[in-house]
Amino acid sequence: MEGERRAFIPNLNMHDYGFDEIRIHGNECLMEYLFMWKGEILLKNETYGLAYLRLGDKRWEKTTSLIDVFLKTYQHKHSSLYTTVKDNINEYGFDEIRITIKPRYKTSSASGDEWRIGHRYTFMKNGVILIKNDSEGISNLRVGEKKEGNKIFIKDMFKKIYDSNKFSELLIGKDNICDQLGCSNQSTITLKLKYLYDDSGEKTDPYINDKRPLIRKFCDRHSERGDCGYEDSDENYEIIHGNIIPPLKEDISKSHQIFL
Repeated sequence: MEGERRAFIPNLNMHDYGFDEIRIHGNECLMEYLFMWKGEILLKNETYGLAYLRLGDKRWEKTTSLIDVFLKTYQHKHSSLYTTVKDNINEYGFDEIRITIKPRYKTSSASGDEWRIGHRYTFMKNGVILIKNDSEGISNLRVGEKKEGNKIFIKDMFKKIYDSNKFSELLIGKDNICDQLGCSNQSTITLKLKYLYDDSGEKTDPYINDKRPLIRKFCDRHSERGDCGYEDSDENYEIIHGNIIPPLKEDISKSHQIFL
């Protein structure tokens, strides 16, 4: 078979932002937002300061300032340093936030295994990591006024500014970089998809009109795909190159089970 096609990155129905990391730094009034994808800077944008950056639920009925997220966590871990930190520049104690996608390998004897996505907020000061906090996802992060007023999702800010003609290119694997969301390692295994599946679980044959292999690439750490899903599962792949390696212990988290 001649040539190959790259498939969409798995789980994009949940995370089709076009970026997998945001770096926010600056001062109280004005912040620079760096939107990144697979380790590369896609877009720079200056907008509201830290005081206007808030987490909220899907309906935006309950919100939390990222400043409060930091102070609450830092005070708990370093109570003796809290007063000094609070009195520091901008009264925040940090000058940069990095929000990254954090993959975890969910295991369950009932529903099967698969890679799932969380988000990690890293608060930094002068390049030094102060704390890491796993919290609400990027989809619930908005910039807006403290009280009533215009608010915009971070992901919508990106889509509004970024070249729409290039956006779809971000959702397809690139070069030899791992296709796992939140990973920018070099791939070590190439897998050919057997079938494509839609949201209802209906499968289609991607080789009726195009015989070229439809592939995804992963690094050792994310090469095992599990057995929970339809399309992104070990059963739906044929190995073209490389070997499947079990996930690292630090990436594995057991699914919560309820017994009736």
